[in-house]
Amino acid sequence: MQIPNMLVVFSLLIPLILPFNTQAFNQSNKFNFQISTTDPFEFLGFVLNPDGSLTRNRNPTVPPNTTSSLAFSKDIPLNPKKKTWIRVYLPNNTKPRSGKPPIIIFSHGGGFIVGSAAAPDVDSFLSITASQLSMLIVSVEYRLAPEHRLPAAYNHVVEALYWVKEKKDNWVKKFGDFTNCIITGESAGGNIAYTIGVKASHFAKKN
Repeated sequence: MQIPNMLVVFSLLIPLILPFNTQAFNQSNKFNFQISTTDPFEFLGFVLNPDGSLTRNRNPTVPPNTTSSLAFSKDIPLNPKKKTWIRVYLPNNTKPRSGKPPIIIFSHGGGFIVGSAAAPDVDSFLSITASQLSMLIVSVEYRLAPEHRLPAAYNHVVEALYWVKEKKDNWVKKFGDFTNCIITGESAGGNIAYTIGVKASHFAKKN
């Protein structure tokens, strides 16, 4: 499986890995880059282990919401063998509407190497979104690179789509239209959403 747009993702990460002098042009209008001596792993809060894996020291998480005024949430195992899971958000006050609303499938960002469905900013954003849109949200905790290189993240989100389709959760059965899913995400999650959307489109055309 080819990996689309990875050059774009990599280019967005370059300023974090190799910061350069903001005065990019000298008097002759030629690039005058200066490689920083900053340790990229220290800058990102990573520790590179001998086996090539990363220890992520800046990865705070929050538990599901059980008493929120915006949306309730709960964590459900997706693939216990691969230690993936999903956080489902149910708006606290569902707004009247005809029929069940679509289900949002969300993937967090982080350049495929950091981030979590339980990160405070992600959790807060999705709680507000679920409340404002009065829609069920399924947020996927996919495995990260370099320990699990692409297409691992893509495959985990595809697995989440099948999980929704099979209606394995009461919230999905009761409050969402499992035949109508909106695939979205931010940053790397946007790349996942695009890739899975194209893959799902091709699959639909074949069937």
